[in-house]
Amino acid sequence: MTPDQHYSIAVAIVGSILSLILPRRYAIVPLAIAIILYPSTLLVPPKNLSLTAQRYIAFILFLRCIVQGSIRSQFKWRWVDTAAIIYFLLLTLSMVMALPEAGPAINNRGGFFLSAMLPYFCVRFLIVDRQSLYVVLKGWLWSAVPLAILGIYQMYTGDSPYFKILQHSQFWVRAPNSKWDMRPIFGELAFRASGPIFGFIMFGWYFALWIAPATNLFFQKRNIFPWIIAYCALPVGVMTSIASGPFMMMVFSAGFCLLFPFRRYWKPAVMTVGAMWLALIVGANRTPREFMAMFGKDQASSWYRVGLQNFTLNGGGMKGHWVTGYGQIPLHYQYAFNDLCIHWVWLLVVHGFMGLVGFYGFLATAAWSMWRARTLSKKPDDHWLLWSLLATLTASILGMLLVTLFSEVYFIYHMFIGIIANSDIIIKSGLKASDKTTNDSGLRQVGVLLEQNGKKYLLRYTLRPNQRLALIHPPKPAPKEEQPV
Repeated sequence: MTPDQHYSIAVAIVGSILSLILPRRYAIVPLAIAIILYPSTLLVPPKNLSLTAQRYIAFILFLRCIVQGSIRSQFKWRWVDTAAIIYFLLLTLSMVMALPEAGPAINNRGGFFLSAMLPYFCVRFLIVDRQSLYVVLKGWLWSAVPLAILGIYQMYTGDSPYFKILQHSQFWVRAPNSKWDMRPIFGELAFRASGPIFGFIMFGWYFALWIAPATNLFFQKRNIFPWIIAYCALPVGVMTSIASGPFMMMVFSAGFCLLFPFRRYWKPAVMTVGAMWLALIVGANRTPREFMAMFGKDQASSWYRVGLQNFTLNGGGMKGHWVTGYGQIPLHYQYAFNDLCIHWVWLLVVHGFMGLVGFYGFLATAAWSMWRARTLSKKPDDHWLLWSLLATLTASILGMLLVTLFSEVYFIYHMFIGIIANSDIIIKSGLKASDKTTNDSGLRQVGVLLEQNGKKYLLRYTLRPNQRLALIHPPKPAPKEEQPV
């Protein structure tokens, strides 16, 4: 066995055991952490089975969700789960139809089901209330701290501790540009950080993905400590990737969150943006992609994407393969473009319209849960949860115009879709009296509406267990005695 396989076996065993013995609320944390902290390109022996440590953990955790009655009884099949299965079937069917042999296609999509779809269903089973959401957000957030520190180290040295085990991966030779690359930052050349991922942009994506959702941790105890310490690692991690895509996602997510007080004006805002986009398409002699390229940090990379899009849509790249795609990246794309770095282009080339419909249909069906949750949300923390998820969802859709999701972040993104699909369930759980007034520390939040001098005030009190508010009525003024005449 190669040295990396010992680590893979250890991660698979420890993660699987923890997934079985931890309380339900914490059961998904080993999988969530293992996906990002350990490379998903390293295989557990025997290698011919193409099984990673994360796939073992996901399978064991999914079995627990199916077998344990207390977990299974809370799960209800929904339209988003049907959309997820249709999405997977369309991807598989398109590859089977496009490739000369069905075996490699089925094997490839089988691995995808274990790596992406099982984590999605585990989220659907387990993250069903605010406390379980807080737990998994903490897991991802605190995982960002060592990765950010590692990113700074890699920026200045060009080395990473992960290289010692990643060199045994099959992608080590096939992805030379994903190990060392230098870009200017703060006026100096620096190495781009990648951590356990074969991709600098995906490394930055991981940090940008939690800029908005992680702020929900404030509502657990209405305190910014200690999670704010880990939160500071997010922008650091984005900067170490030295990539425009993650930086754009981070800025967009933060800016979107700042618009929270104006959320009631979402209709005119959507109409305005739609009208501007339509005017840009109809009236301008350049495409929206070309306008975006003008603001890119790396002009060569930005215009490379313009060429890739034009070749796919108008240059004959998809001739005769619009429906099913090619099942793989064809030779004429490999000669003309070394990287299909736009997600919808990659879907179209490999899976055709079947892949596009499947993925974005799945995404839209999950987003519909947030619309249902909108009618249930009554409290500020409910509104903020939906707004932060919407910020990240919108930022990620825009980000996928600049990059293709793959590897560890692609799998985590499917877990994020699962959180979106459960957003109405999470908010609905807060309507119960036990979840509405009590948190893990036993503290209760109580509000008292006070009217004074014609103005209304809302007073908030935090009560410890068995502590109550005393309602004291002010004494009535004594009647004045009549003066004798």
